[in-house]
Amino acid sequence: MDAGNHVMVMERSLCMVDRSALLRGARIGGVGLLGLLALQLVFFGLLVAAAAVPDAPIVRHLVTDIRSKDYGPASLPDRMGTQSDSYTECVVVGTGLGRPGISPLERAGVMPRLASCNNGGRTQLLELDRGQTISAGPYFRYWAGYTVLTRPVLALTTMSGLRIVVGGLLLAAFVGLFIAVGTTSGRPAAAALIAPVVVGSNLMSTPVSSFSQALSIAAYVGGAAGIAVAARRSIRWGLAATAFAASVFCYVDLLTTPPAAWALSVAVMTAVVWSRTRDLRSTLTAFVLSGLVWPVAFTITWVSRWVIAMPFVGVHEVVTRVADQVLFRTEGQYAGVSDALWAPVAKNWEYWMGNVPTARAVLLGVLVVALVGALASLRHGWRALVAGAIVAAAALVVPLWYEILRNHSQIHAFFTYRSITVALGVIGFAWLATARGPRHDGVPATESRALAPPPESPPSGVVVATDGRAPSAPRVG
Repeated sequence: MDAGNHVMVMERSLCMVDRSALLRGARIGGVGLLGLLALQLVFFGLLVAAAAVPDAPIVRHLVTDIRSKDYGPASLPDRMGTQSDSYTECVVVGTGLGRPGISPLERAGVMPRLASCNNGGRTQLLELDRGQTISAGPYFRYWAGYTVLTRPVLALTTMSGLRIVVGGLLLAAFVGLFIAVGTTSGRPAAAALIAPVVVGSNLMSTPVSSFSQALSIAAYVGGAAGIAVAARRSIRWGLAATAFAASVFCYVDLLTTPPAAWALSVAVMTAVVWSRTRDLRSTLTAFVLSGLVWPVAFTITWVSRWVIAMPFVGVHEVVTRVADQVLFRTEGQYAGVSDALWAPVAKNWEYWMGNVPTARAVLLGVLVVALVGALASLRHGWRALVAGAIVAAAALVVPLWYEILRNHSQIHAFFTYRSITVALGVIGFAWLATARGPRHDGVPATESRALAPPPESPPSGVVVATDGRAPSAPRVG
């Protein structure tokens, strides 16, 4: 075969490989999309099951909370320098109440809810306890997946018991993340990832003052732990876990701190792939794909909730309410909201620095840890340093999110600031994770090698060694 024909054969082979890779990627993406859509049906089924829990014991326990002053009021101080989200606590415990005459299916579709504690929720609960009928509006903007936990627990106990349950979930999520990340990236790196949000925010007060916030945090921290476990197997498994984690977070969250969940998921996925493969190409692939998969899964899950609500409340009602909220949360005018570039970032940074007593110490600690980690990563060459920079880049989604949801990020700076501490945790974690030396327990082949086309067969008569020794000379005759 002459040189020209050989080049043509090679080009044809490369085209076949590219086409095969594209088809394989499209097939995997299609399966993933179908899986996400099927998950939405599971989510709705769980809502229906939660809606079937009787209202009477829930109302009775919440009235007990009113009398013991465990229910509200809104905007209580959290005794850690910042403000609690007790307003949302009242919204969450009142979700699903108010329309006793409808079926669990319709209740899950419409999702009625009472007003918050300071806006009439207390009065509505007392009226329900007396057997009166009240008007409860629909609340389909969010999934309200928290009702899968709140309604059964509140049927058995008061808000104090619910806070204990959520606090246990929060603790379990952080322990799981520490173990899962520490296994691959090392315990110092896992501690650097977790410490800033634990000691640099009001996180530890959330189970007793803002349990809905604690539940959302538990969801994304536990999701990141699952990503760490799945990514140890392959990038595909890691991406599947990323999509699942984003969906579960959307299911239980009320738009609290999505950028924290996004940044944490991408950073963990990327660092675990680097620890497993020591390959920059695989690390960058994991960073890009997980960075895209998380918001796509989050968005699909949220939009699915609106679609599911349409048969119950009407297409026009859903479209109108959702459009109004999207416009308001991105560009809506509100007292104290600035249109200046980077105003949301500045507002959250100033709130953190001005209200959290440990903010400056945490910032200094993260900078020191990042510097030490970067210097340590140089022992393993420039690739480890670059890999750390890729992991740290996940923190950039936090200011990006602040700018996109400008209105929301400024009005709710008293809890959205917490994403800053997660971003700092990612930065401190990044180079410590890549500074860890390679494992000696049999590192799997890199993703790039696994996805590469198989090598051509050796010429006839050539013996290829498989034990690391030099190949033997070809046999003659």
